[in-house]
Amino acid sequence: MRYEYRLGIYFRDEDDYRAIDYQVSPATPPPPFHHTLLVYCLHALRALRNTAHSELGRDLAALLANAETLQSVLSPEYRIAPFDQRTSGRRVLVKATLGDTTLADFSLHIRGFPFFGPAATAGCVRSVLVHFLYLSAQHREDKYRLKALYAGSKHCGEVARTGKLGILNQQELALKIAATTAPLAEGPPFKIDKVNRCRKCGKEIDRSRKSVYCLDCVEALKALEQRKESL
Repeated sequence: MRYEYRLGIYFRDEDDYRAIDYQVSPATPPPPFHHTLLVYCLHALRALRNTAHSELGRDLAALLANAETLQSVLSPEYRIAPFDQRTSGRRVLVKATLGDTTLADFSLHIRGFPFFGPAATAGCVRSVLVHFLYLSAQHREDKYRLKALYAGSKHCGEVARTGKLGILNQQELALKIAATTAPLAEGPPFKIDKVNRCRKCGKEIDRSRKSVYCLDCVEALKALEQRKESL
């Protein structure tokens, strides 16, 4: 199924306002979490690459590389306000189109900031932090999705810090990171029941027995066969 992601992250410096307008189309059925994680990784890596020349960009890489503590570092001072429906002013726009197994399109645009100035760099960095906090809040009741989000953030930060993030490999790296970390959102794998159980009633049976049935079921089956023979 094809999903369109449209994110607007807005800043009002005069009142320390930060908000996100997070839109996914279609809204139902909801997109799989690995799509959501991939869009976040695409956003983080693009921002990290765009700000790699700056101290703020390096700070962002360090924060993401320690994602487990990022929420406590940012909160409660770094709060996200409800979106006030104003689409003007300083903003970072993220768009992505995803199919079932393909990334069709991704873009990040900065609007309302002085062109290539320190404010634009700060806005780009801050937009990733807002995106992270938004997803953390959305999935705060699901420890496995949070674990996947933290792992994806950590990989993004580490890639940037090691200098492996380039202009041409951002999407490839984002796809690899999401593919590696998204399975964590599904929780622990199913455990194999190592207890031998009767195929008929499910009762635990002695491992030394070669039969797949417990003694009670064997006796019941024998009695049934005897009744059939007597008819």
